[in-house]
Amino acid sequence: MTNRQMRPWLKRSAVLVAFVVALFAQLFGAQPASAHNALVESVPTNGAVLTVPPTTWTLTFSKDVPVDSASAEVVAASGVRTQLATPVQGASAKQIVFTLPAGLSGNVTGRWRLVGVDGHVVSARVSFSISTPTTNPQPGADGSVTTSTIVNTGTLPDEFVDNSTPEVARFGV
Repeated sequence: MTNRQMRPWLKRSAVLVAFVVALFAQLFGAQPASAHNALVESVPTNGAVLTVPPTTWTLTFSKDVPVDSASAEVVAASGVRTQLATPVQGASAKQIVFTLPAGLSGNVTGRWRLVGVDGHVVSARVSFSISTPTTNPQPGADGSVTTSTIVNTGTLPDEFVDNSTPEVARFGV
């Protein structure tokens, strides 16, 4: 075969190779990532300060949740961990509802975990606090007793917070 006879064959081979490479790039190249399921809303919300202990914890996600893959626990202020029962489906397939144990108070952290429909494990924490009002009897001028309600939010009023610069830092400047 002469050089002149091989030129059409080489052109056809080059076109065929380019086509196969383009086909493989299309089929096996970079695909858009499918986003994992993500928490959209929690009730109680992260950082909430409640005066009444909640009985349920509702989590709403960006995608449907396989309820049987979800689990959660709460960690009480004392550090005691309580595994929660399997949740029930909420108002939609994107929502699950856990029943909380009775008697929660103080700072509470809820930890949840689930396996999404895409097979990926997602998890996070939600922290909230429960401050139970207490009543203190106050004797009045006439001897009668009145009560006042005090709500402990776990934070100090501004007048008790020292925002001054420490002496060592002031001296260094």
